[in-house]
Amino acid sequence: MKKLVIDIYGTINVESTALILSHPTNVFYTAQCDGIGCSYPEFEGVVFDFGDRLEYFDDCKYGCHLISYKESHEIRTKLANDLDAYFIKECEGLIYKIRFDYDRIDKLMEGWWPIIFTGSYYDNDLGTRKGIIHTGNCD
Repeated sequence: MKKLVIDIYGTINVESTALILSHPTNVFYTAQCDGIGCSYPEFEGVVFDFGDRLEYFDDCKYGCHLISYKESHEIRTKLANDLDAYFIKECEGLIYKIRFDYDRIDKLMEGWWPIIFTGSYYDNDLGTRKGIIHTGNCD
């Protein structure tokens, strides 16, 4: 079966946060990320329109218009730590938890955050899954 690649914005509102959770679908989601690097990473799974959740974290302030996160371990590590603290705070008291996936820190870039999701989304128990959060692109 041929791999299908879909731009996230063909599936969710452009003002929304996208939550992509891993699942063997042979459907890969992508979006423009990485500031002026204009990368189009891909992740296989199922996409959810996450509304305005997690959109208040400004990853652009880490330099999305200055350098690619791929070029700087120090900036990537600072961003990963700050994202993880943000996720812990934002998920407090919810039926799901989101943590930064440090095993995939090399995939972190502006607008493309590797995460681990645990719990339920609405009435669906999703267990623990790798995922991606996309909240938009700086440029």
